[in-house]
Formats: sequence, C-alpha cells, structure tokens
Amino acid sequence: MLRLDPPFHQHSPGKAAQIIGMKKNHGMNGDPHSADGGRKKVVLSQAAQAKCQKSITNSSQLESVRKSLKRMIEILPSSNDAKIKRAFTRLPEEYRRILSRAVWQNDLLQKKKVSGIHYGKEQIVKNPSILGKTAACVIDARGGSLVKQLLHSVENRLSNERAANKNRSSQKTAVPLPRKAAVEAVKTSPKESPHVHEVPHSSFNDYLYKTRGASYKEGSTTFRVYAPNAQSVSLILTNHGKKGKSLGMAKGEDGTWEVRTKKAPPGTTYLYDVQDCNGGQKLRIDPFSYSLKPSLNKSSEVYSVVVDHTAYQWNDAEWLHNRSKENPLKKPLSIYEMQIKSWLKSQNNKTLSYRELAQPLIAYCKKMGFTHVEFYGLMEHIHQTARGYQVSNFFAPYRRLGSVEDFKYLVDQMHQNGIGVILDWIPAHYHHRHFETMYNFDGTDLFGSDPSNWGTMHLDYSKEEACRLMHASAHYWFKELHLDGLRVDAVSRVLGKRDKQKPCGVAFFQKLNQEVHKAYPGALMIAEETDGFPKLTKPVKEGGIGFDLKWGIGWSINSKRFFRSSYDQRLDEAQFKKITDFLHHIKHSEKIILSHSHDDSEKVSNTLMHMVSHPNTSDMQKFSDLRNFFAWQVLAPSRGHLIHMGDELGQCQSWFERLEKNQSAVEWEALKNSPLHESLQRCVKDLEWIYRTNASLWKSGEQGFQMMAADRKKGIVAYQRGSGTGPSEKEASRLIIVHNFSDKEYAAYDLPLSSGMKFKNLKRIFNSNSAKYGGRGEAVEPKADFVRSKAKTQAVRISIPALSTIVFQETS
Repeated sequence: MLRLDPPFHQHSPGKAAQIIGMKKNHGMNGDPHSADGGRKKVVLSQAAQAKCQKSITNSSQLESVRKSLKRMIEILPSSNDAKIKRAFTRLPEEYRRILSRAVWQNDLLQKKKVSGIHYGKEQIVKNPSILGKTAACVIDARGGSLVKQLLHSVENRLSNERAANKNRSSQKTAVPLPRKAAVEAVKTSPKESPHVHEVPHSSFNDYLYKTRGASYKEGSTTFRVYAPNAQSVSLILTNHGKKGKSLGMAKGEDGTWEVRTKKAPPGTTYLYDVQDCNGGQKLRIDPFSYSLKPSLNKSSEVYSVVVDHTAYQWNDAEWLHNRSKENPLKKPLSIYEMQIKSWLKSQNNKTLSYRELAQPLIAYCKKMGFTHVEFYGLMEHIHQTARGYQVSNFFAPYRRLGSVEDFKYLVDQMHQNGIGVILDWIPAHYHHRHFETMYNFDGTDLFGSDPSNWGTMHLDYSKEEACRLMHASAHYWFKELHLDGLRVDAVSRVLGKRDKQKPCGVAFFQKLNQEVHKAYPGALMIAEETDGFPKLTKPVKEGGIGFDLKWGIGWSINSKRFFRSSYDQRLDEAQFKKITDFLHHIKHSEKIILSHSHDDSEKVSNTLMHMVSHPNTSDMQKFSDLRNFFAWQVLAPSRGHLIHMGDELGQCQSWFERLEKNQSAVEWEALKNSPLHESLQRCVKDLEWIYRTNASLWKSGEQGFQMMAADRKKGIVAYQRGSGTGPSEKEASRLIIVHNFSDKEYAAYDLPLSSGMKFKNLKRIFNSNSAKYGGRGEAVEPKADFVRSKAKTQAVRISIPALSTIVFQETS
C-alpha cells in the first residue's frame, strides 16, 4: 500500500529549531491510540464537544455550524462523496478535526481507492482536511450518530444563548454588546459625518502590552502569548541559536499560554514553538516583542529579547511636564521627516546605532531650527534596504540599530535638548510572509483579513484581537518610549471612503484618539489620509474622528503642479487657482500640516528639486523656485509644516535609490559640490527662525491670516499673518508676506489695505533673493512705503524681485 507522507512543515521543527538542537514531541494529539482514543463506542467525549464549542465565538457562527451539521445528517445515507465533502469543508477547523478523529477512532470510515492510493489512519488524524478534500474517504450511515451529537450540543448552546439574551433584554440596565456587534450596529449615512461609535471600554483600555510578551519582575520572567487555537506552545530560550532550553506553557481559559521562569533574565533571547490547530509546528517570535536581535550566525534569523522596562532611567521629566501643560496646536510645529536607518552613515557607509545618531541629529535639528523629528522605518521590518512600511512587529524599534534601551537613550537626549519625537505608525497592514510575523500564529489569522496592494496583509478591525493589539502598540510607544506623537499611515484604508465608511475602523480611531489625548496630554495624533474623509480633525464629541492634524497632501500636489508649470502657464487662471483656492478655503478646512514627504521623493524624477521648477529653467531659476516653495510652505497659514530629509539641501538624487545602494539617503556631498545647495540650506534655516520667533505664524494656525492680494496677471500673492493684538509685542506683531511667482520683477507694486488694516512701521526681515541664499542680491531693493493708490485707498508700495518671497514685520 502506498502511503502519503504529511507535509514537511508538520514534522520538521524548522530551520531555526534545527540550529538550536530542538526535539519535537507530538504527544497524544498525534496518536490515535492515546488515552482518549481507541474506544469502539460511537460517542464523542464531553471534552471534545467542549473544544468544538470554544472555537465558536458568536451566535452567527454557531448558526452556520448548525446548518452544516444538519445538512451532513441529511446526505450521509446517500454516501454522496461530493455533497459530504462540501458540507464537511464548511465546518470550522476544530469541528472537522474532532469529527475526523472520532470517525477513525470508532472505525466508521470506509476506505476506498483513488488512483491506487489508500489514506492511512495516522494521516487522517494529523491532517483532517484530507477527509473533506478527497472522495476516497466517506463516512457511512453509522457515523451520523457522531454528527448528531455535535448538532445536539450546538442546538443546546443556541437555545441557552437565546434565552440568556431574552433575559438580558428584559432587564432595565443595558448590557454592552460585544465589540463587533456594537460597531456593526452603528450605521453611517452616505456623505454624512460619522457619529460617535460606542465601543465597550474593556475592549481597549487595558494596556495589553503589560500582560503579554515577556514581563520581567524581581528575578523572574513571565511569558504570555495569545494563541487560542494552538494545540501546544513551548518557550524556547535560544541564546542566539547556540543552544536551546524548552519550557512547556500552560493554556488559560482566555486562550493565553503562560510560563514563568527564573532562567530568562533581561537580555535573554527566545522564541515560541507553536503547534497550530492544523498540526503544523513552527518557531515564532513573540508578537509582543519589545526588543529584537538578529542571529549571530545568520542575518535572516531574528529572536525576541527579554526586556526590563524599569532598567533605563529617564531624564526627560521636565519635557514631559511642560508638554502636558501646553496645547500643541498653539505652539510652533516644524517637523523634519527622516528614515532613521539611512539619514547619516559612517565614512565606510556603516549604519549608525541609536546612540551614535543622538548627537549629530540633535546638533542638526538645533542648527536648522526644527522643533520635531518624525521617524519612518523605525518600526520593526524585515528587509534592510526597504522603506520600512512592511511592519513585522508593532512594538520593537528596528533591531539593526540597537536595543530598546538604546532607542530610549535617543528619545531622552532629544527631549533634553527641546526636540520632540514623532513615529510614523503603520496600523493598516503588516508583513505576513516570514516566521518573524504574527500571521497565522496559531493556525488562524487572529489579526488580518485580505491581502493588500503592498504585498502585506490588511489588519481587520472587525476582529477584537486586531483592535487590542494596535491599541496596545500605540499606548506602548507613548507610555514606555515617551514619544510625542504618532503620524498614522494609510488612515483611508482603515476608515474607508466618505460614501463607504467602515464602522469598525471609525470606532477604532475614535476610541484610540480619545484615549491618547486623555492619557498623554500634549501628544499629537496626525493622520495621513487621502480621500477627504469628513471631520477628520474634529473632536469625537462633535461627530469627528478626533485626530489633531492631517497631512496637507492636496496642498502638496497642487503646489508642485503650479511650480512645475512654465512661468507663462502660472498666470493661467486654472494654474493660479491652485495657490489662491488654498488660501480662500483654509479657514474652513481641516487642521493641516503643509507636507512634502518621503512618498514624494522616491524617484529621481520626483525629488523636490525636479518637482518645483519647469524642466527648461536654468539652475539659478530652479533654486529660486525652491526658495520660493519653502517660503510658501513655511509661511502660509497652517498648523505647521514637514520637510523631508535632503529636500532642505535641494538634493538631486532620490533618497530611496541611495538607500538601495547602501548610501546615506541624504546627499550630504551636494553641500560641497555646489554653493547653491549650501545657500538653500541657509535659506531654509532662516525661514525656520522666522517661523519659530513670530507667534503670528503659529499661535492661531489657519485662522491667523488675512488676504491682501491675489494678482493673477502679475503672479503675486500677498497676505497678512497675525491679528495685531496679543499679551506681548512678540505675539502682537504682524507680518506681511508677499510671493512673486513670476519671472518679472516689480520696482513699485501697490498692496491695497482694507479699512481695518492699519500698520505703523514696516521692516523687511526676509528676502529669498538675497545673495547669501544664492539669489541675485539687491538689484531691486525690497522696501515698503505707505501711499494712496490709484483708487484713492490706503496702500503699501513695495518693490519685489522676480521669483522671490519678501517678508515685512510691523514695528512700533
């Protein structure tokens, strides 16, 4: 008789297991003659029935099981292979496993040949899917008694649940619905703002990271991992693959496996050996890994690390205290976006560690005047030359730059020097094609749903465990790693579209934003959203999603299209409206950050240098356009701005293409190759100084401005920033910003003043055409005089060079 060997992964301990010399012990689950098997009575044990029941979490699944079992009973007498196969495969995995095993143990399976092959008893027990996938195995009529027993237990449970629901509904006190039922009960009408989606408090506010993963305390480490459908889980203390010690874990009622040991002090590396519900056996890292280390022998292998969260002594109490007392939306927000692993490298192109990065990064942010850094590529990911958005672990900082204590040191140093830290947080999808990830952890996908367009798996927020995982992740980065904000990636994927909202995603973000603002005063939640979801930055109590800010992606696209056009085309009505429409609508829009990000500079053709000037312009004109663009970004009404690494230098090479070549993503050598790059950097630095030192640019955000001119024929846009009132001279001081987007200079241009717009004296404080910025110098002296215009109204007569921005400050 020809026997078929089970698939390799079901017997092999796996590559990493072989390295540590592990031996497998399948135990009673793989033996049909074990203590719970071998009986000839056609009966299912109470334990088997209970195991089936436990695998079903709600009434709708239970009803589906009932229908499938009933269908099997109806068709069993006919011995119709195809129909039995269809009914069997519709059953949940645990029901198929229990039923197939009981069938074999009670000798109720008729063996038939298919292409001369028999399937042995051992294979059916280890791989019950064979029973439903081949017509070689058919349950005879006597097997119907087993199916009837399962059906009877299911119907009993359904009956009990209906009675309990009826009893609860008759009580005066409302009982919270399960999370999924609660969010699905909320219906949002198309093109309407979302309502507040109530989700039971226990679903989220339970700092899950404190009860999962490896928790070290007083000489002992407790390991907990959630794998409700796994047959067994063991802890493997790996010591970087040199040797291994296996400790069996006990399963709790909630599906969490646990073991406590004194043999795993902080720094110990470990893995979990998981025998999943399908009989497969795999070594996995901890989904709640707080630090990771690569193998000493093979770079592709990764190990979880035991962490003592109390070991690092923070010195940023003053920063956190001040942050909690101030409204971040009424403070300057100048963000430097950078990929932490590629921003700066050593002379031999070695990646710098978190500790090595601290001092040069602090010095650069202070030099340039950035108030915050935003790290992307910080969350753990697998490939060294990747962008870092295919996340494989939602807690550990990227392993190749050091330990979690090293990252804490970096954040601590940034705070002590007055610089905030924002994380690019990825809640929409995760990497699922590697043992390092949490995909199919116990044989089922506890977190995901369908594949994404990025080669990853979408997180499914209708699943309780996905919500709990990501809520815990956000809390962990704020609470334990002291971050000041999350820039939330791909929000549109979680929320859905304006006319096709996803209630579960809406509920998740509403609850998360409320919890973050309550637990971490002064922290920022920033959305990257592309579909115009309504009320994204409105408070939840007003029917919004509750984010503080969103990226101004529309502003970025329209601004670059405008700058990319020729100087004649900029004067066309359609092109000029790309600038003026923003100013006309900003007071009534979402609270936005003016951003040009890593997404916009991945290819050479998309670098800022190539995107904000017409291809046929000279180098001098290109840099003039760049200076004008940065002035427009920093000074226009908004809640802040974001500059991507390398753009402040006007680098010509793509950051991502440099990363793939193992070079620093920033083209630092450009500063030596041409004085224009250094001059542009100096211009950005001075713009940042003006922004930080003038409260009129950030105190009132998009509300603190008044339009003065939108002259399409001459390509000039002018506006006032600030109201002229405030508790101090610094806050009361107003600015006049004038942008000349044309290639024509104007020696005398009159800016009309409205009746309520009265100025004292005006002093020029910035001219992007200055020679120190790489401009042509003072060929046309920018000045301001008060005159009567041709319309006999008060006006300010100014002179303004071509392709330039001029800033005047009101003085006493």
